Amino acid sequence: MQSGTRRPARTGAHLLSRQIPLLAVLVAGILAACSSKSTEPVTVGPPSNLLASSSVNQNGFVGAPVGTLPSVKVTDANGLAVSGVGVVFTLAGGGGSIGGANQTTDGNGVATLGGWTLGPNPGANTVTAAGNGVTLTGAPLTFTVNAAASQFTITLQNIGPALTPARQAAFDNAKARWQQVILGDIPDVDGGIIGNTTAACGSQDLTGTMIDDVLILFTLDSIDGPGKILGAAGPCFIRQTGRLTIVGMMKFDTADVAGIQAAGQLNDVILHEMGHVLGYGTLWDQVAFNFLSGACSTAPTYTGPNAVAAFTGQNGGTGTSIPVENFPGTPPTCPNGTRDSHWEEDVFKSEIMTGFISGIVRPLSLTSIQSLKDLGYQTNPAAADPFNLATQPTLRVQGAEAPVLDLSNDILNIPLYAVDESGRMTMLRDRR
Repeated sequence: MQSGTRRPARTGAHLLSRQIPLLAVLVAGILAACSSKSTEPVTVGPPSNLLASSSVNQNGFVGAPVGTLPSVKVTDANGLAVSGVGVVFTLAGGGGSIGGANQTTDGNGVATLGGWTLGPNPGANTVTAAGNGVTLTGAPLTFTVNAAASQFTITLQNIGPALTPARQAAFDNAKARWQQVILGDIPDVDGGIIGNTTAACGSQDLTGTMIDDVLILFTLDSIDGPGKILGAAGPCFIRQTGRLTIVGMMKFDTADVAGIQAAGQLNDVILHEMGHVLGYGTLWDQVAFNFLSGACSTAPTYTGPNAVAAFTGQNGGTGTSIPVENFPGTPPTCPNGTRDSHWEEDVFKSEIMTGFISGIVRPLSLTSIQSLKDLGYQTNPAAADPFNLATQPTLRVQGAEAPVLDLSNDILNIPLYAVDESGRMTMLRDRR
């Protein structure tokens, strides 16, 4: 057997030490390649394609703003976003209106229509999008919104003497106006679970009546003679879940109706009182909402977030709450009056939901509409009349303008009940 020097065995450590230089070279090469690629400029070609970046089909309500505005994306032939490209949106059908029709794509190649309010009739509303001065494949793009009529229903039931056609029209007009304001359906209620309403709420047997969505009982009757309480209204029964009105009552004094009608104010008075039935000023203080702060104080305010946003936004107010009427009465007596249930007249002037029917222009503001959204209704901001606190023309009555109507004590002094699906009733308050 030949003798000689034995070669030492190769261990894992020796192998790794010999491989490390090779790995280092490979990693360095990969990093260099990646670094080289990352610094290569990306060249965006000319605008070539127009693509939808929002849904091209959706549903909405007649006369309401569109939920998701049409949006498009412009790319080059390789699918890269192209910024700075003009896009024009065109109203193509439905009779509504658009704003901000001419747009320019942003850094992501996206352009969005500025605004779109649907037309007055149910059916398809369409807007098209195309390049503005540039030809794009895929243009024109069509966006369609299927508009449905308001799903909110008010049923009026006259429980008093028959009305003249002109007076009936005033009630119908007020109903139609509120059905423009509130769009969404609320759960129907079988009137049988209520049965007979109270004497203060018209003494009506509702057995066999399906209430969709609100039933308003009304009458022209003697209240207290001319020039005192003109009318009064409020909810009688509300849903246990959600606390929205099921049945309400409106009364108008026959001693005053003719004069109000002759002055051209009957429509506004009925519209105002119907708002109270729906919950404006009458449900603010319910625990479920708790939107009235400082009740019976010298400076009550409303704190519902949607109305406050409208007040401080489109309607030109300031602060974190909305001033509520504090007239008449001195705490702690706090008579019913107009206080705690209307906007402050000194701030809102001739807006329709103050405690006075005044001036010659009496708009229904976005603030009033969104106070109903605070209660849980699905509202239509587009139904608001033009209104800004800085430009409201009148404060009560001045000079030869229309006479002022004081709506003091126009909240009905009746019990308010919450009703659940089994017909169990809970008295929430009793104003009697």
